[in-house]
Amino acid sequence: AAHKRDALAHEIMTEAAALLGIALASAVNLLDIPTVILGGGVAAAGPYLLESVEKSLRAHVLRPHQDECLVIPATLENKAGMLGAASLVLG
Repeated sequence: AAHKRDALAHEIMTEAAALLGIALASAVNLLDIPTVILGGGVAAAGPYLLESVEKSLRAHVLRPHQDECLVIPATLENKAGMLGAASLVLG
């Protein structure tokens, strides 16, 4: 719906991206994480949401991380859990 210019959906997605960016900034600040990989519905939502998350993250992360931290979409899509489980079984 947000892609189809639904104003309410767009507002909700923008707010969700801002809040996710704040939460991720806290993790980056605490754990010195250089790259944030987002998967699932966030990655599937497209570049607008990823860019909004990254903008919020950069606004709330401490200076040493502002230019260095990357936000990228996962490449395994919904296969990550299955591949992780298989790797545990095959050890």
